[in-house]
Amino acid sequence: MQRLDKFVLYNQDIAEDTLYINLFTIRDCNLRCWYCIEDINVSGNMVSNRLFNKIVKFINKQDRKYILFHFYGGEPTIHPYFIYFIKKLKILYKDRIYIRFTTNLVKSTSFFKSVPEYANAAVTLHIDWVRNIPEWVDKALILQNRNQLVGASIMIQENNMDHVLSIYNKYKKLLPILKIDPIDQIKFKEKYLKFRQENEYDEHNVFGWFDKKNVDVLIDGVKQDIVPDCYTFGTFKGMVCAAGFDIYENGDVKWCDGESEVLTNLHMNEAIKYPRFHLCNNVECPGDTEFGKYSIQYFLKHKKGEIQ
Repeated sequence: MQRLDKFVLYNQDIAEDTLYINLFTIRDCNLRCWYCIEDINVSGNMVSNRLFNKIVKFINKQDRKYILFHFYGGEPTIHPYFIYFIKKLKILYKDRIYIRFTTNLVKSTSFFKSVPEYANAAVTLHIDWVRNIPEWVDKALILQNRNQLVGASIMIQENNMDHVLSIYNKYKKLLPILKIDPIDQIKFKEKYLKFRQENEYDEHNVFGWFDKKNVDVLIDGVKQDIVPDCYTFGTFKGMVCAAGFDIYENGDVKWCDGESEVLTNLHMNEAIKYPRFHLCNNVECPGDTEFGKYSIQYFLKHKKGEIQ
């Protein structure tokens, strides 16, 4: 295999010392958005307390300095042990862990006030289902005032673009982090692309975890800046990936949700240590650390037009 050149989205030392966990906390949701990309079902399959303890053993087995833990869903806040899980992680890992959750903010104001302040939130507004938008904004402001808000976006569809833009313009000053997020079904449609061109607004970045707009590419130790574009990098396969692990409510563990291979099942098997990086030939995605099949030099030459 050819020598790999590092493609690093974030601080290189942190990336190599950090364990990324994305937990599909529950398969149910308190909304039923037609455009949802996740497999939501009314059975509400969820992570049990027993499985969560096995996830802790899995984390410990990986022996990393830092942990980035993301509660995903479904809607993770409807899990009955959601806050208990957050507190348990903080007790176990203290300042070594960064905790984040994605939520539609539909639960009560009192609930979000009860979420520990060390848990960070990315919030999404689905206006087909959320009728009281000022109340939604008030809950987002509570998180913002407590320095918990790391992302806020309004989902935009083909039939509500003007309405979404008016909401965005109304609340942008109150929520500077607010962005518009096109549903997957319209991202490349001519109507949306024209709308995007004709109007000024911040669009949700696919690399929203840290809300970082550029990446550091190291070529023989020399840093170069590239703006990340999921659909540009989507042409590359065979990369060495450090995405971490997706863990599902049934105990399955994968390198990422886009891959078909299940590495292990935590219900059936004891936790083992996995390599920090793995070679991905199963899915096209932007990745977050290194390319294998195509080196970063190949990408840069292609970008400059030196390779057709």
